[in-house]
Amino acid sequence: MKKRILTLVLLTFICNLFLATQLVHFNSREETSTSLDSFFLNNIRSAGDGVLFVPSGRYSASYTWGKEGDIISFEWYTNPAAVVDFWIMDESDWQSIDTGFLTGYKYPPTSSLTGSFTVPHDGKWYLMFSHPAPSSTYVYYSIETTPYLLIYSPHSETSTYTDSSLSVNWRTNYATWIQLDLYKGSSFITTLKDRTYNDGSASVHIPWDYLDGNDYKIKISDDYSDEFDFSESFTIRQRKITVLFPMENDVYVPHTTRSIGWNSLGVGPSAILSINLFLNSTHIFEISNQTENDGDFKWKVRTGVNFLNFTFSHYQIRIQESSTQKYLSLSPLFTITKEKSMNIISPLINDSFTQGKNMDIAWETDSTSYKVDIKLKRGNIIIQDIISVRNSGSYSWKIPSSLHPGTDYYIFIKATDNSTSAISETFTIKPKLKQIPSYNFPLFLISIIMGVGIVWKKGIIKTRKG
Repeated sequence: MKKRILTLVLLTFICNLFLATQLVHFNSREETSTSLDSFFLNNIRSAGDGVLFVPSGRYSASYTWGKEGDIISFEWYTNPAAVVDFWIMDESDWQSIDTGFLTGYKYPPTSSLTGSFTVPHDGKWYLMFSHPAPSSTYVYYSIETTPYLLIYSPHSETSTYTDSSLSVNWRTNYATWIQLDLYKGSSFITTLKDRTYNDGSASVHIPWDYLDGNDYKIKISDDYSDEFDFSESFTIRQRKITVLFPMENDVYVPHTTRSIGWNSLGVGPSAILSINLFLNSTHIFEISNQTENDGDFKWKVRTGVNFLNFTFSHYQIRIQESSTQKYLSLSPLFTITKEKSMNIISPLINDSFTQGKNMDIAWETDSTSYKVDIKLKRGNIIIQDIISVRNSGSYSWKIPSSLHPGTDYYIFIKATDNSTSAISETFTIKPKLKQIPSYNFPLFLISIIMGVGIVWKKGIIKTRKG
């Protein structure tokens, strides 16, 4: 046993001495006479032991990742003892291996070797064993490399939503198992993968309730050692709904139609939303439970029967995605006034108006509507749209001469914002007085007087003659 160990040490010393003076980088191709059409391939981590079966006339290899200047330290031997060719190749050398021409860093054939290799450039590096003689053999190896980690994604251009999957991709020679953590800036947020296989890719889930930020990072750490590295900063955008209006201090009036507006980020257009009214954080009623996510809803304002006669300034609108109910938003506080009122003070009951004459229409209201619509009605029928006029409280209307006389007319006034309306008492419209056509009464009277005078004068003359 001692003799065997001494022989191995002596052989290792001779090989290292030989390598120090004879190692050559083959830029030219070496033709192989034996087909290399099958192999065994192991992934080397930053440190580890392993075994490869090398079939007669074929090859087996292990690979690792390295950056320029990294050191790959190795020690290997064959059992049963066999002389093998040993190569270290980069990715391009490896891709051309099936052509039957080998390029790379070739070591002299031997049955065991201890040494190190300085990585000349970044990339994937293969340690290949081939052509065992006199027969197939196993290669037992122990390899250590400079810890290497390159995180490809996420990167600075990556942007993802909460409640979605994020693809993490990397190259490393870390241990078999690694851990993935999420950081925001320098602050630890959560462990995304506690123990995942180090195969270069993983899909992680970003929880739905994380805040917006462009300073998130993925930390990959070695489960075997203290080695770790961070990805570039990337962006996480929170899926959310934001109520745009009502805005703070807006004043809504019952029965008016107002827009409820919002925008959504990461909540698709096919989502169905519910809209609810709150007062002092207490739910009042549901406005809608089947609203499309199109950013606008026309609401005929109301407050509920218990609040008709009160004005409150602590109302809020809540918009919520109906399916998962994860995404919701509350509006700022706004005001809904008490219900507005209107009273028509002219015409009064039993008032009588004549065709062609003016009617003074007067009203009083607390509505802030800029205009009112005034209509003449009879029963439920609109007889005439009188005018849309400024809400000043009065209007003088000339009654059309063509309007049919009647005793059941009334005036209907409505604020153009729909906040309030009123109807007057019923009144009468009379026909106008008819004049005798083409008669001038003063002239007619003079004619009568003159006629009487003539008759009287003729009577006097006749009397004198008699």
